[in-house]
Amino acid sequence: MAAILKQIVMASVEITETPIVIGVLMGNTYSFKDKLEAHGMYGSSVEIGGKREYVRLIGEVNTIVDERVAWLILGLTQVIDNTVVQVRVIKQQERITIHTSVLDFLTRLEAVPTLFVVR
Repeated sequence: MAAILKQIVMASVEITETPIVIGVLMGNTYSFKDKLEAHGMYGSSVEIGGKREYVRLIGEVNTIVDERVAWLILGLTQVIDNTVVQVRVIKQQERITIHTSVLDFLTRLEAVPTLFVVR
């Protein structure tokens, strides 16, 4: 299963009670290296589960600022040639009140045919 996951592009988006979401891209991002860097999504090696993994940093996105949301959606779609991306939504705490703009942001992500959002 791990080998299969490395072949697809995945994104993790962490949400809190604020309008800010934080994210990373993982998996087969190397094919899109130049395009992602031109779009401002740079790579870094981090430790995940005791192993070093290479990820692309989405960074913080303020979901109130429509330009930032559009930037992220563009990065998850056209920049990577409309490849199907699994987007995992991670809550910082189990019971949080999700900001209205974050809910709208998640709805926009779910409306994109090439993004498979897992809440």
